[in-house]
Amino acid sequence: MRSSFLLIAALATPLMGAPNVRVISAEPTVLFPRGTPLQQIAYVTLLNEESQPVQCEISAKTPGDAGPAVSVKAMTGSSRHRVLVPDIASPVEVQFTIRVSGQVVAQKKYPWQPQRKWKLYIVKSSHEDL
Repeated sequence: MRSSFLLIAALATPLMGAPNVRVISAEPTVLFPRGTPLQQIAYVTLLNEESQPVQCEISAKTPGDAGPAVSVKAMTGSSRHRVLVPDIASPVEVQFTIRVSGQVVAQKKYPWQPQRKWKLYIVKSSHEDL
């Protein structure tokens, strides 16, 4: 009786572990939303190998600063999410962390290059024939 209980407990243990969600890629964009501190928008692709969607938080951290955690629902298979990365002045590695219920389930580092900042002005003009 006791050995069958231990066998059932051993088989159930992997199911009770952390969900299998990982970072597949992180792509920088040239977009910086207005606000302080300045942060860059990046698209992070997650792979959820569970049979159910998983509610998780994604955050980006540079050696000097950490971006805000973004709460997302990782659908089964791959999904793409928008994450804010702190602005950098020189090339660094950015670490993306996935947390489920406060527990770190995946981390991945990517080399990151600083982006050129642009301001766009739209000026209305018209053409008139004389």
